[in-house]
Amino acid sequence: MVNAGTYPLWQQLAVTEELPNEALPAVIEALCTTSRAFYGVDNRGEESRKQAFAAALPALLQRATKPALRRQLLAQADDKQLADLADQGLVTAADLPVILRTHRPTPGLVIGLARHPGQINDAIGLLAQLHDTDLERVVDDWNPHRYSFDAEPYPPVPPAFFDAVLEYALAPLARLLQDPARHERWQISEHASLGLPLEFGEGAGWRILATCPDRWHDLVRHPTLGTAVQHLLLDHAEVEARRTRLMESGGDSLARADGAPVERPEPAPALDSGLLRACLPALCLPEMVSLPKPSVTCRHRLSRIAKRVRYNPGLMEIAAEQLHAVADECVRRGRLLTLPRNPKDNRNKTITVAEDLARLSANPMHLAKACALLTTLDQPTVVSTPPSPRLSRITEGTDLDSPVRLLERNYQHRRVAALLAVTPPAPRSPRPSPRCTRSNSPGSATEATSPTGCTRPRPPSLRPTTARRCCGC
Repeated sequence: MVNAGTYPLWQQLAVTEELPNEALPAVIEALCTTSRAFYGVDNRGEESRKQAFAAALPALLQRATKPALRRQLLAQADDKQLADLADQGLVTAADLPVILRTHRPTPGLVIGLARHPGQINDAIGLLAQLHDTDLERVVDDWNPHRYSFDAEPYPPVPPAFFDAVLEYALAPLARLLQDPARHERWQISEHASLGLPLEFGEGAGWRILATCPDRWHDLVRHPTLGTAVQHLLLDHAEVEARRTRLMESGGDSLARADGAPVERPEPAPALDSGLLRACLPALCLPEMVSLPKPSVTCRHRLSRIAKRVRYNPGLMEIAAEQLHAVADECVRRGRLLTLPRNPKDNRNKTITVAEDLARLSANPMHLAKACALLTTLDQPTVVSTPPSPRLSRITEGTDLDSPVRLLERNYQHRRVAALLAVTPPAPRSPRPSPRCTRSNSPGSATEATSPTGCTRPRPPSLRPTTARRCCGC
C-alpha cells in the first residue's frame, strides 16, 4: 500500500531521465495500485493517484518495452488518454489487442490511429465496432480546430479512410434496399401513424454524405451504395441547403436606404439537373411496390414522393410522366380514394392524399374523387375559446384568437388549401344566383340561405372559392 501523499513524488520519479530501468517496474506498480485506507478505497488518495498517473503515462510508455509493463499501463488508462497517446504515436496498432481487452474502441482512438499513414488499415478494422453516431464523430472530430476561425488549415481526412467510414455509414440503408420483402425494418411502413424506416432519416449516412458534395456525382453511380446515395440526396439535400441558408442569414432582412427591402437572388438548387437525372431510378421508391398492406404502404410511398417533388421542383419537368403513372398506381393499388369507414379517424389521411395528388397526379377522375372526399369532411367552423384571465395576458394584442388562428389550431386550414389545390376555381357570374340569396351586414359573417331553409354562418375570408353550392345542403 502506497501513502497517498507520496504520489506526486512517484510522478516526478517516473519522468526523471536518470531513473534506471531496474526501478521502472516498482514505479509503475506504485502508480497503478489503487489507493486504500483502513476503511476501503481512499477517494481523495485515488484522485491524487490518477492525476500523477496521467502526468507520468507518456514518459512511462516511452520507456516500457516489456509487454507486461505496457499491459499494466494501458489497462489503467482511460479512453481520452488512449486517444491522445494514439494521436502522439505512443500507442500503436500493436497495442490494440491489449487495449480491446479492457476498452471499447472510441472515435478518438480510431482518429488517433488513422492520423499515421501506416495504421489506416488498422483504424478501418475498428469501424465495424462503432455505432452510427460514433461514425459521424470520426468525421466531425477529425479537425481539432474546426471551431477556431483563425486556425491554420488542417490536413483533410485520408480518402481511403473516408471511403471506409462512408461505406460503413451507408451499409444499413444499402442492405435495406437490396431485399425489402425479407428485411424486417420495412415492417415500420405497415403502421399508419409511422412512415419509412429510420435509415432514410438524417442519420450518420446523410451527415457524412453531406460533407462531400463534390463527390455526389460519382457516388450516385456507385455499384453497391449508389441507390442509397440517391435516396438520401432526394430526401435531404435541398432541405439541408435551405436550413443552412436560413442559419447563415440569421433571419435578418436586407433593406435599402429608403427602407424598401432588397430582393435576394434566387439561390441555386442543391441538386442540379444532372444529379436529378441520376437519382431518377430511386425517385418513386420502387422498393415499396411489393410490400404488404398496400393501403398503408402506398400512402407512405405517395407522401414521400410528393415531399421529394416539393423540395426539388425540377423533378416534375424531368419525370412528369413517371410521376403521374406512379401516382395513379398508388391510388389504384392502395385504394386511397375510397370512402373511409370512420371519417374522423381518417381526416388527416384524406387531406394528405389530396395534397399529394394535387402535386403529382394529372388524372381528372382521381382529382374529382379527391375533391369529393374533401367535401365529406366537416365544414370549417370557428369556435371561440372561453375567456381565461391567465391566457388574456398572452393573447392580448395578438391574433391568437382570430378566426384564422383558430382554424389552424384545429387543422382546418389544410382542408381548405387542399380543396383549392385539387379543384380549379370556377368562373364567377356577374349576377347572383336566383337559388341562393346572400345578405351581408358589416361586422357579421355571411349567411347563405338555400331553398330548403338551411342557413349556415360562414366567415367571409375562409369560404373556399370552388364550384359548390353555398352550404352543401
